[in-house]
Amino acid sequence: MGVFKRIKQPQIITCFLLMGLIMSTLASCRFFLGKGIYTITKIQKLAAYSIATIETANGLYQIAVDCKTGMIKSGEAVQPTDKANVARDICSTSASSSSDSKVQSIGWIRLGAVRNTSGSASTGEPLVATSQPVTITPTRVPTINDPVVVITGVNVRVDYPKPPDYKLQEKVSTLTPNQMIVILEIKTFVDQNSSSNNTIIWARVGVPR
Repeated sequence: MGVFKRIKQPQIITCFLLMGLIMSTLASCRFFLGKGIYTITKIQKLAAYSIATIETANGLYQIAVDCKTGMIKSGEAVQPTDKANVARDICSTSASSSSDSKVQSIGWIRLGAVRNTSGSASTGEPLVATSQPVTITPTRVPTINDPVVVITGVNVRVDYPKPPDYKLQEKVSTLTPNQMIVILEIKTFVDQNSSSNNTIIWARVGVPR
């Protein structure tokens, strides 16, 4: 995990602008920090969030920021003491980007379950593992358009399981840990073929493009 700690001297930013334009897909802004350097290599502007790909000595990470509030929505690479500074860097770069990104739907995944048998779930309710793991972080029921990060390998399917048999639908791809996805639609149900006392949560998800 990257550890970002800002030094006391003023931030040095190197951004290359060509003919006054900055591409939304390549920010190329370098930020000098006490523990090293990280570079914003990509900015994707969505309706509610800006998603940045940052490169550090430890690898690539994706971080989603609500630039209206300055709050980081997702991004496990950022330590608590660094969140405000990193969010400011991302939002400043995003403000210079020329266009918004779109989200391409890729299919449905199981997020986890909640401990009730009502067949419904509230936003923010904790997700729990059953015989299958929770697949996203934050580990709570998201809202539509939330960016989340995959924390375990999960199959993407053409649709969610439906009554009466709740059979798994055709697999179309697989997501791997650390991928950032966007929640587009949520379905909740109690699997009548299971003896568990849980409501199952599935979501249609997408990726920025």
